[in-house]
Amino acid sequence: MKNCGESMFFRILAIIFAVVLGAFCFVGCGAAPADDNVDQTGQLGGQEEGENDLQEETAEDAHYYVRTDKDLYYAGEKIYVTAGGGKNLRVVVCERGEDPATAEPLAEYRTDEGGMRSGMRYVIGSGLAAGEYEVSVLAEDSEGQREARTGFAVAEQEMQTDKTEYGAGEDIVVTAVGTGTAWVGLYRIGETPGKGTTSICWYYVDQDKHLSGQSYILQRTAAYNRSGYSADEPFPAGEYKVVLFANDSQSSVVKEIPITILPQEPGEASAPVSAEYVQDEPGSGRASGTLTVTFAEEYSASEVVAYWANDEGRLANYDAFAPQKVSGRVMKFRAIEGVMIPTKATKMLFYGKNVKGQGTECFELVLPENCGHAAGEILSEFSVLSDLHVSTATSHSGKPDVYNTNFEKACRDIAAVSSSSDGIFIVGDITNSGLASEWRKAEEIMDSVGGLAKAFYAIGNHDLYEIGTPYAQKIQDFLTYSGQDRVYYEAVTGGYHHLILGSQEQQTDTASPTGNTGVDAILHDDQLSWLDARLEAITEETPGEPVFVYCHQSMYDTIAGSLKGQEWNGVRPESALREILAKYPQVILFNGHSHWVMQSYRNAYFSSNELPSVFNTSSVGYLWSTTDREESVSGSQGYYVRVYADEVLILGRNFSDSAWIPEACYSIKI
Repeated sequence: MKNCGESMFFRILAIIFAVVLGAFCFVGCGAAPADDNVDQTGQLGGQEEGENDLQEETAEDAHYYVRTDKDLYYAGEKIYVTAGGGKNLRVVVCERGEDPATAEPLAEYRTDEGGMRSGMRYVIGSGLAAGEYEVSVLAEDSEGQREARTGFAVAEQEMQTDKTEYGAGEDIVVTAVGTGTAWVGLYRIGETPGKGTTSICWYYVDQDKHLSGQSYILQRTAAYNRSGYSADEPFPAGEYKVVLFANDSQSSVVKEIPITILPQEPGEASAPVSAEYVQDEPGSGRASGTLTVTFAEEYSASEVVAYWANDEGRLANYDAFAPQKVSGRVMKFRAIEGVMIPTKATKMLFYGKNVKGQGTECFELVLPENCGHAAGEILSEFSVLSDLHVSTATSHSGKPDVYNTNFEKACRDIAAVSSSSDGIFIVGDITNSGLASEWRKAEEIMDSVGGLAKAFYAIGNHDLYEIGTPYAQKIQDFLTYSGQDRVYYEAVTGGYHHLILGSQEQQTDTASPTGNTGVDAILHDDQLSWLDARLEAITEETPGEPVFVYCHQSMYDTIAGSLKGQEWNGVRPESALREILAKYPQVILFNGHSHWVMQSYRNAYFSSNELPSVFNTSSVGYLWSTTDREESVSGSQGYYVRVYADEVLILGRNFSDSAWIPEACYSIKI
């Protein structure tokens, strides 16, 4: 299927490649969940694995810090910079080797000007050309002295594998950077792409739900062309090569990596032999920082699994962090921005995982003293759910027994965990098929649990389903059960403002079997004007306090499901909504719709110079994962939100086993 020849390729030297993960409490990049959430770094180019000679932060001067969300970008990609540790810091982006105090910066900002603040992300939106760069932090009173710096690179295309020798059936982890129609293929040694030879298997680097810079297990994520090869059987022993192509042409080979598959099966998954962690803001209770995980020279692990722990063992009530791909023997994770370190956590346990499962040995990392979150007085608490899909029929692949049971479990968990809740905010798709009977069923389930706070609904696309029924009629069910007189409204509960948005039209999609699907949220001028006016008034009345906003559909390139090629965004007119929200950094926005698990890469979009914070609310009814391929997974997820005087905790919950999701428990400064 994919056949190509060779061409010159651009190779970046002296860089570290960050794999955008999105799952651990580590900040960085890779194939599970992160931002912004997580990233792991291996080696591309001329450095030793895991080395980055521009990472100058140490435990002694960790109060100054700077990081980018990745170490390697494709040309033109947005770059997110976060810096902090002092007031009115000057943050400067230059070509590598230039003096930031005197050079003409390619981008710069101050942390206390133009709405920016220490620890807030700055977006370089236009992207940079291929080359090597560094970001420096200059303190106001330092006379140009550099307090912290980090390096990154921009390339047209690049690729690495986690190693070059594999046991029978062992996962092959590939990390590639590129865009357009760049793709990765597997061939036997001696085969020439484009000479009548079809790849054994292949995948696009930045299409088909794949993201540039993410790590993927080749066997799981690829499409197969040849008989005798599949994701379910070990590849035959022999010599192979992993090939990166710039585009779909026959002569666009960028890089080839020879690999060997041995006849012997791999042993038990190896645990790391060391781990080092530096926290950006000691005493903050947030995990943002740098974690370096190292394996022995010979290791057998394709993923790492971590747990919060203390002297008594793993913390009860916390799930494991989602497995993160091993991109190389030494990996650097940037701890996920805003992830909360549990109060009782004093350690992290790291296990290896491979095709035989999770290993029995672990490496124990002792966390910095007093690094956990210190709880204050809760001023308000509430729950945020989405995509219940309560069902009384089996239309739209409905599974009443599963969806309704999951919602009942979530309600019982809320009653047990948050008995003082100020409300339950449900971000759309309350019903599965838009039927009045399903609205009634949702209320019956809540009534059967008892003791629950009032529910506040936002409308979702499934709530507008039902063949041939006009929007006005469908919206009437929403108004009846929400107790509102229009689709957008305000709720004040627990002393805080909640603004609920909703589609004012039912989008017609003739390709859908239902005819009228209402997939996008269409916001009219009256709703947008109301939102802007209310945010302005609330800001003047209570400056510095959070305002919570809810919309079922998300904006493009914000959170999981809305990123390039994922196609679960859908708000119109998006530019007008962005323009309004950009003025109010105190907004915390919740979106649903995609069903993507909270362990996904960029589950959260943290406040920047472009937008306020946005959170993927996942789904109560059923979940989807895109770790290597898009697939249904079991579970039911939502948030508990707790407001304090100086922060908001947004706590991801797995309702299926009544446990916290560690990479989705956030502390947001206000």
